[in-house]
Order: sequence, then structure tokens, then C-alpha cells
Amino acid sequence: MKRQHREKSNHPKSKLLQWFFTLLIVGAILGSGYFLFNYVPFFSRLTHYVILTESMEPIINADDLVIVDQHIPPTDLSEGDIIAFKVTVRSREVVVVHYLAQVIEDPDSGITTYRTKPEVSSQLDNWVLEESDIVGRHLLTIPKVGGFLQFVQAPIGKLIFVVDVLALYWLFKFIFRKEDKVQQAT
Repeated sequence: MKRQHREKSNHPKSKLLQWFFTLLIVGAILGSGYFLFNYVPFFSRLTHYVILTESMEPIINADDLVIVDQHIPPTDLSEGDIIAFKVTVRSREVVVVHYLAQVIEDPDSGITTYRTKPEVSSQLDNWVLEESDIVGRHLLTIPKVGGFLQFVQAPIGKLIFVVDVLALYWLFKFIFRKEDKVQQAT
């Protein structure tokens, strides 16, 4: 018994409907991702950073992606934790990922400050951090993904990525159209 294949319609309304459903599916996927990472409690507490320097090697390498839990109260941090924190470097606010080396509580003022250090040195960083400077605690490292993310975020990377996706789309469309013609011929 032969299988009957539905013939694809080349009618303009059919093509328009195909594009509409494709855009609807893509929108649903992107929308659910946005919702997941912004409103679902566990995921919305996470953020990520690409490591640009070798200051934490070999524990965390340049071009690694680190996932940071932003909802850790500073009182839950302890010396030896890897933390992400905001500092000003050359008039720009940047996020740095280093070890928490010291937690200093001033009994007179009740203010707690934090000192950090990189993996590559035993000397403390020059920064003295306050609670408001701390972004969160390191949760996970994904090796070598950061380089790809940086490339895709650059203008030329976005262009190349879009061209690649379109090329793959047309390639698959061409391959499956040939298979349909072969099946119709038999």
C-alpha cells in the first residue's frame, strides 16, 4: 500500500500561513525563554558573565561563561567563595569574578566590608567592597562558551549568525524539495 503525500500548495495564502505559523512558533519559543529567565524564581535569580582575563586561571579561564546566583545575601558569603562584584575601572563600572578573601566587620560602625583576590596572586585586590557592590556567588562555569557569545553579540557576529541560519534554512528546503520530487516520481 502506497502512502499518499499531501502536495504542497504554492498558493500565496498558503505561503503566508506557513510564514505566520513559523513566526508564531519562534515567538512562542523566545517568549517562553524570556518568561522563564525573568519571572520563574529559580532562573530569574541567575545571571551570567563572560570571563575576559586570566586572573582566575586555572579555576576559571578566559572565555569561560560563569553563572552567578544574584540572590545570595552577603551574610551567607564566606571567605573562599568565588563572587562577582561591581567595581570602577578606568571610569567604567565592570563586574569582576574573584575569591572572597576577607570579610571585615567594624564593631563600632556595624559596617561590613569585603576584600577579594585573584587565583593567580596571593595579594589582595585594591578594592574594598561594600554589600551593595556584590552581585552574587559563583554557581557554575561553562568552559569556552564565552568566546562564542561575545562573537555573536558583536555586529559582524550577528550578521554572520543570521546569514548562517538563512543558509541552513535554504539548504534544508532545497534538500527536502528534491526528496519530495523523487518520492512523487515513484
